[in-house]
Amino acid sequence: FGGDEFVVLITGAQDPDAVRRATDRLVAAFDQPFEVQGRELSLTPSVGLVVQADPDVAPDELLRRADAAMYVAKRAGGGVHDASRDPQS
Repeated sequence: FGGDEFVVLITGAQDPDAVRRATDRLVAAFDQPFEVQGRELSLTPSVGLVVQADPDVAPDELLRRADAAMYVAKRAGGGVHDASRDPQS
């Protein structure tokens, strides 16, 4: 992945809404600026969320979907784009 991209896997969740709430908490962690080497930095994360409903979907396909959803979130100015709820992404 790129220098500013990473993947978070949440396993064992039985409720897709719980995964969405966890994702919202992750994004909310960036609400306040960070201080790095005496400089204040503000970040707006862009998250592509995919909840695996079909166990037969290959991991690389899930990553492709999450990556596409992330770019939808970036174009919208940041936040979470849930590809599971948007069949167009």
